[in-house]
Amino acid sequence: MDTLSEIDSMQAIITHRSEVSKKTERHRRKCLEQMYFELSEMHVHNVTLESRQEAQNRRDIAHIVALQGQGQSAGIRLRHVRGGDDPLLWIPDAVLGALNSVHLGEEQYWEKLHEKVVLKRPNPDSL
Repeated sequence: MDTLSEIDSMQAIITHRSEVSKKTERHRRKCLEQMYFELSEMHVHNVTLESRQEAQNRRDIAHIVALQGQGQSAGIRLRHVRGGDDPLLWIPDAVLGALNSVHLGEEQYWEKLHEKVVLKRPNPDSL
C-alpha cells in the first residue's frame, strides 16, 4: 500500500456488495457498465481488463458492443491483457482489497489510498 499511495495515480471504483450469489458475472457486468459510463464522462476511452477465459473475454467485448449499440459508453475501447503481462493490473486488486478491508474493520490500508480516489460508488443493484 505504501508504494501505491506514493505513485501518481487516479482510482475510480465501482463496487457491488450483496449476499453470496451465483450471479457474479451479472454483477460484474453491471459494475463494468457503470464504470464505462463514468470513464466516458471523464474522457477516458482506453480500458484494459485482466484477461480471463477466452469465452469470458468475448462476453466482455459483446457487452461493450451492445452498450455502444444503445448509444452508451461511446468511444470506450477494451483490451484484455494477462495479469502477468502488465504489472499495473495488480493495482485494482490492491485498491479493492483495501476498500473491502474497511468492511472488516481494518481501515489502515484504505487510509493510505483514499485520497487517490476520484470516484467511489456502488452500482445501483448493490446493498
